[in-house]
Amino acid sequence: MKRDDVKQSSQLAKDYNRIRQKAVKSLESRSTDDIHSIMLQLVQAYRYENFEDSKLKDFLLKKVFDNIYIANSFHWLVHLEKENDETNPGPVHKQYQELYDKFMKQCQMKHREIFDSIFIQNTFRVNTLKTAMTIRNTKEKNEGQIKLL
Repeated sequence: MKRDDVKQSSQLAKDYNRIRQKAVKSLESRSTDDIHSIMLQLVQAYRYENFEDSKLKDFLLKKVFDNIYIANSFHWLVHLEKENDETNPGPVHKQYQELYDKFMKQCQMKHREIFDSIFIQNTFRVNTLKTAMTIRNTKEKNEGQIKLL
């Protein structure tokens, strides 16, 4: 790479970071309802953040505790992102896992009502998955027995 190309690339990276910081700063003045309405896009945008110094992560981990509804949405969106990346583990999966863990730790330590709500939902989800697997296995077993007759 030529020296000018490196210099230009470095400048683009600085500009990119400055733009992202301004975007996050503009979100700070938005209402919780506004943030809630774009939560999916914000969680997906995190994928493209500089993970060492993410203003978006800092903003989200502060804003999502404004009410239980936005915290709940954030939880499930981050949970899905980290699960989607489990089949292809890499730095993005690791970052979503760390974001999820940090969120849950803050819930457990400072926002018990949110933590309890999410715990109940997770328990329901796990039990529903177990029931679905039992039904599927029973159906497959019964179909195998019918073929033998």
